[in-house]
Amino acid sequence: MKIVSPQRSTPLRGTAKSSGAASSAAFKPDFGESDAASASGVSGVASLTAIDSLLAVQGVQAPDDALTGRRRAIADATETLDILDEIKLGLLAGELPAGKLQRLLETVERERETLDDPGLNDVLDHIELRARVELAKHGQI
Repeated sequence: MKIVSPQRSTPLRGTAKSSGAASSAAFKPDFGESDAASASGVSGVASLTAIDSLLAVQGVQAPDDALTGRRRAIADATETLDILDEIKLGLLAGELPAGKLQRLLETVERERETLDDPGLNDVLDHIELRARVELAKHGQI
């Protein structure tokens, strides 16, 4: 089966001879005045400077003491939650772990020194009050 295209391609008549000078020249479009070209070059440099500035800001890392403080706060919070779990388990077993309540009070006082969040301070106030009430019930304070 032979497929015939409705369009016929015709060979070019004659050949174009290229000179050495014309073939070595690169294509350079002329968009107008040279001032416009220099203005776009300045604009391109300004945008590169803005990008460099953004990358520099992203590269800035927090000081080590801020990270250490955050890690310490997370560790203290984890310790407080662990103590509360131990107290809960002790109460479910029918005993009052007075030593754990004392440890909880010490941990809460240590955490309060590093916090400046009023919401978290309120939670610590409630924990401390409840621990002191439980210790007072049993004459531990």
